[in-house]
Amino acid sequence: RQQQKRLYMRILTDLRQQQERREAAYAEQEKAKNRALQSETTIELTVTVRRGGNGALGLRMDDNRVVSVSPESNAAEVGILAGDLVWEVNGKSTQGSSFSSLLPGPDSPAPIKLKLRRTRVEGGAEAVEGSVMAVAEAVEGS
Repeated sequence: RQQQKRLYMRILTDLRQQQERREAAYAEQEKAKNRALQSETTIELTVTVRRGGNGALGLRMDDNRVVSVSPESNAAEVGILAGDLVWEVNGKSTQGSSFSSLLPGPDSPAPIKLKLRRTRVEGGAEAVEGSVMAVAEAVEGS
């Protein structure tokens, strides 16, 4: 009787382990499918912005990446989005320089030409949406 009980317990343990392995393999397959459905797209944009009446561009930056855009600013009007990477300011690379160090003074009325890189992930469960149409229209208008 005791032997039979041990045998049943071992069979039960084996069945549980098999089920756990099947579930883990299934979860891994689902993750792989999701990654395969995603595609990453990087677009490059050129926009021209002007300072507002207070001398601000309406951008909050972290290094050379846009963290936020003031809704009523010229930056928002031309389609700059949080997450955009500024890689050139008035023809000068931001590599090795900060965004703010390349800007003309706050009193300068000169327009500022920015080259941006925007990366989007499309498809899959972790999709990130961006308004490329608004940016395209803004670029055409500048």
